[in-house]
Amino acid sequence: RGLLAADGTATEAGRELRAEVELRTDEQAAAPWRALGEAGRERLAELLGEPWLEVIGSGLLPMENTLGIGKV
Repeated sequence: RGLLAADGTATEAGRELRAEVELRTDEQAAAPWRALGEAGRERLAELLGEPWLEVIGSGLLPMENTLGIGKV
């Protein structure tokens, strides 16, 4: 399909496809946030703020992203 070069890096077509997939997944992931509304999002942030900071500080999650995928 021409998505990867011989050295295993993404080609322009591969980068374009990844960008499209990222856009679509971002659009899908936004629906629950919209459903919460602004007040709901603020309340969720209040409830999860401290625990989330503890999780981040624990080192349990990879620093690159939650999937552990590096740059393409």
